[in-house]
Amino acid sequence: MFEFKKNNNSKVLEQNCDNNDINSINLEFKKAETELVKIKKLLDDTKISTDIEINNLNRKINYYQNQLSKVEDTYYRKNFSFNVKEISSFDEMEFDLKLKDIEDSRTKILKNNEMFVYKDSVCVLPDIGFEKIIFRGISNEFETIKVFVDKEKFAVAIENFEKMVSFYSKICDEKYFAITQKFFKTYEDELQICLDYVRAKIQNRKNLNEEIKKDKRIKEIRAIRNKFEKEWGKAISNIELYKHLIEKADNDEDKKYLTDRLNKHESHLKFLKQKQTYIEYQENKITSGYFYILSNVLSFGKDIFKICVTDSLFPFREINKLNNTHIPYEYEIKCMYLIDDIEGLKNEIKTNFKNKLVRSCEEYQNFYRCSNNEIEMFIEKLNKNKFIKVK
Repeated sequence: MFEFKKNNNSKVLEQNCDNNDINSINLEFKKAETELVKIKKLLDDTKISTDIEINNLNRKINYYQNQLSKVEDTYYRKNFSFNVKEISSFDEMEFDLKLKDIEDSRTKILKNNEMFVYKDSVCVLPDIGFEKIIFRGISNEFETIKVFVDKEKFAVAIENFEKMVSFYSKICDEKYFAITQKFFKTYEDELQICLDYVRAKIQNRKNLNEEIKKDKRIKEIRAIRNKFEKEWGKAISNIELYKHLIEKADNDEDKKYLTDRLNKHESHLKFLKQKQTYIEYQENKITSGYFYILSNVLSFGKDIFKICVTDSLFPFREINKLNNTHIPYEYEIKCMYLIDDIEGLKNEIKTNFKNKLVRSCEEYQNFYRCSNNEIEMFIEKLNKNKFIKVK
């Protein structure tokens, strides 16, 4: 066996090798450290760039949000939903207070320079002179609109208001600014209050007229009742008188004459009993009236009928007036009912005979072209519980 022995030269070689490895590692370490510094710097630069981009984006978002809010604050509505239905209550002081609140709001808007808004960042708001011109123009035109409201021409007033808003919006749009929604809203609210005020006055007038009409009707019914009581008392007295005279009569001829007279007074009493039913019905239902259908074959033909609903207590007087008009022959009464719901029946007639109306002028109104079967079917459909047949 041979034994290898290290000499001095081999030791020097090993030492040189170790030094080379260390130097190589140090170089690699320095290289890696340099790369790490570069990467850190790149990351820092990227972060700074990202932050700048984010800030730019945020600025753009804020800008477009501001622009959006300005666009939303402008008033470009084409149609306005004004309420024109009847109002049951009427309080003049309440309307005055509402108008004062609106005037205060408008004054505050003008004072804070909130009448106009920018529509573009490069544009400026109008000067004070132009603002006054626009304000006066709107105010003067709105006063004209209120005149139409006072004249109860609600549709015209609303249409003119929409035109006013559109006109002044277009004028400002050409100047690259817009009138704020809150400013126009004060005029919209004021117009609604004016509509409510006039409609309340109309309803108040209607209620007053209805009360007057009701009082007049009560007096008429009371007069009819007093007249009926006299007729009733006279009929009872006559019946008792003739019964007494029949008992005292000496011969058959006188008895026969007195019996005939008694039968006539008893028939009249039956008529009065039926009349009493109508009077009691009208006393219990102040809003009752009459429904009747007339025909005049010789004057208008067999398929022409006049369908009438009236709140008059004397329908036969109305028919006599019709017979005295320019017609050669008198009307024939097809049927007549005493009813308690005049308005409901009018609507029912309009629904059933909507396409049957012949003429709607004042002299020949309520004439319908329909067959006799259609008239009979309509009468059959009516709620007989709310009707009392007169003829």
